[in-house]
Amino acid sequence: MLRFTNIVSGQILFDGIDITSFPRKRLREAITIIPQEAVLFTGDVGSNLDPTNKVSRGIVEKALEYCSGIASFQFHRDANGENRAEGTERPGADTQGITLSTAVKAKGENFSHGQRQVLSLCRALVRKSKLMLLDEATASMDYETDQGIQEVLRKELNESGRDRTLVTIAHRLKTIIDYDRVIVMSAGSVLE
Repeated sequence: MLRFTNIVSGQILFDGIDITSFPRKRLREAITIIPQEAVLFTGDVGSNLDPTNKVSRGIVEKALEYCSGIASFQFHRDANGENRAEGTERPGADTQGITLSTAVKAKGENFSHGQRQVLSLCRALVRKSKLMLLDEATASMDYETDQGIQEVLRKELNESGRDRTLVTIAHRLKTIIDYDRVIVMSAGSVLE
């Protein structure tokens, strides 16, 4: 779907448009993917959630609020009104409040695997793409974290008027149990 390989035959239609006739750069800008291994970039949380710096701070903060409670990630407002999410270690402190300006080390090494996935989910929520792809995004997580991510996605999809499409590649039946359509594949062929 991201056109990493050329389509030999057939079509992939999205909203009635054959994606092979769509410019590759625009296609990739229009689709959000949450991979199995979350990708975070050196910088800060804000620049990881909104690399273009074009989204309002309120939307970015709302995405963080949606993800509260997943993988020891708690977002709240402290007494002075500063937004904070707890769960990342800081030298000399038990926990550090994660703000939009919290530093992100190379590959997000200062966050747990679950927290990196939560931030990847937040990035997807901020982008508000009409098509989101989850490629085994929760495969290496415990069931509770998987369930939390799925609940956030369902809430977001329902609030957006269900005009967005979520495509999930998963091996756990519980991950996709209430999806509208489920396709079982094996060796590149649809079984059912």
